[in-house]
Amino acid sequence: MGLSTSENSNEELAIEVDIPSGVTADFGDNMLSIQGKLGTIKKDITKLPVDIMIKGNRVVIRPYGSRKKDRAISNTCK
Repeated sequence: MGLSTSENSNEELAIEVDIPSGVTADFGDNMLSIQGKLGTIKKDITKLPVDIMIKGNRVVIRPYGSRKKDRAISNTCK
């Protein structure tokens, strides 16, 4: 699982998490679902102040704010 920080200045706090082969990710209704050969895990992110998107084979986690606390929250989500 590789991690990288987005280079765009508007999204400098965005964290991208690579999805390994054989694993699928789905996001809808504030529920992140990851399914692999060992089973499925679902996480409700309703109370986390982050925006989660799935782009290709990456999960992008972007906090709402730009403070140090917001960066810590996005690191906790990964």
